Amino acid sequence: MLLRLGRLVEVQPALSVALYQPDRDLRLAARGLIGAARVRSGDETALAYLEAVHAEAQTAARDVRSEIALHVALAQFVRRDYVAAEAALDRISVDADIVYARALEYRGWIAMVRGDHERSTAAFIDALDHVDRSRRRDLYAEANCTQALAGLALERFDRPAWAIVARRRALIDWSADSLKEHRFFVAMRAAVFAYDVEGDPLQAAWEARCAEEWAPSDVFRVQALCCRAQIARKARESVSQRNHVEAAYRLFSRLTVPLGDGDAVMVPLVLAEELANAGRGGEARAMLVRFQGCRFSPTLSMSHDPRVVGFEKLVDAQVLEAEGRFDEAIGAFREAFDFFKRAGSLRRSLTAAVRLLRLSPDDEHVRRHVDAVAARTAKGSWIAALAEGLRRVHAAGDLSHVQRQYLGLLCDGKSNPEIARICKRSVHTVRNQVAALFETFGVQSRTELVALCARLGILDFRPD
Repeated sequence: MLLRLGRLVEVQPALSVALYQPDRDLRLAARGLIGAARVRSGDETALAYLEAVHAEAQTAARDVRSEIALHVALAQFVRRDYVAAEAALDRISVDADIVYARALEYRGWIAMVRGDHERSTAAFIDALDHVDRSRRRDLYAEANCTQALAGLALERFDRPAWAIVARRRALIDWSADSLKEHRFFVAMRAAVFAYDVEGDPLQAAWEARCAEEWAPSDVFRVQALCCRAQIARKARESVSQRNHVEAAYRLFSRLTVPLGDGDAVMVPLVLAEELANAGRGGEARAMLVRFQGCRFSPTLSMSHDPRVVGFEKLVDAQVLEAEGRFDEAIGAFREAFDFFKRAGSLRRSLTAAVRLLRLSPDDEHVRRHVDAVAARTAKGSWIAALAEGLRRVHAAGDLSHVQRQYLGLLCDGKSNPEIARICKRSVHTVRNQVAALFETFGVQSRTELVALCARLGILDFRPD
């Protein structure tokens, strides 16, 4: 457990004692753990050391032999040799209890970095099932798989996978210190899933508040505040959005400890995104540069995951837009959209698509993608509302000269008789045209139509 938490110094004394025990299997297990520690510390000779230990362990107990093979797989993963990593995992016996569950977890990470999210999802679900059947309980592996599955379910808008996350989340005892980060990240993803997929802003706000409360450190609290800003932004609560962004920025500016090389490395990038969305382009650019100077631990999946590069491109596009460099932003948004669409990441591809349509509204391919993603969300979600709004804006763009004129006058508060007089038409004709506008925009009254046009930014339709 201490190894998986990166606390290598604390492991050394116990391993040193184990090396001199009379039990051969115990000595081999200790040497395997020493090899794993060397992998995590960046020792390039660790793989050869572990392969030698595994060769010597051929006559050892099944679980010992399998656990050493798991360490070999980790070493190959760090080297980005995923074929060799899977070959090492093939050496692990299905009867190796919790070790086999962790092997399934590793297969999930490998599938994830290869972009095979369906296989990755299945592997994490299988790992959780095997954890339940194991004689020994590994809460860290259970929480790790739950967190990973939550991320995949969110990115793919996968409701069945999220249902598994929700059930597992309710069953896990989160009180252990080693699970604090997992609990935090699951709450963060629950907040976004509640808003983006289920269309439940109240649940989203509550989950984001819980994430802030459960943040294991101030650097993660910055990320929770960014999540709260994102939810406020999508709910069009601009004052709340700016308040949370400012709180996140001030807290980050006061940090006196280094970010380290774990999940906290992503925080400057997350903060850059929300600063850009708050119109603070200069500060957002500085945060993006700060992120680009960070390094990841080679054992973390995110150091291998190409989606991190895609997210950086997406944030860069948002920063370019905030800086007023619109032509460059369009190109960057298009790159990010193409990347995430190929990767099967619905949420990120949608973010890029929406921003792209705002700057380049005539891209029919991107518009169809937004409609397809919206179909996988609840009717009350902001995504479904956005897709409907885009369809109406598109319909507004197809209005005739006369319809544009009527819409402009209607939004100016003119009555049907006034519009008839200005346009030199009968009141009956005007009434029919206004009814047609109601149908086009899916509203029931003038008040609804004016409010919708104001919200979508199309109040300024005037005769050409």
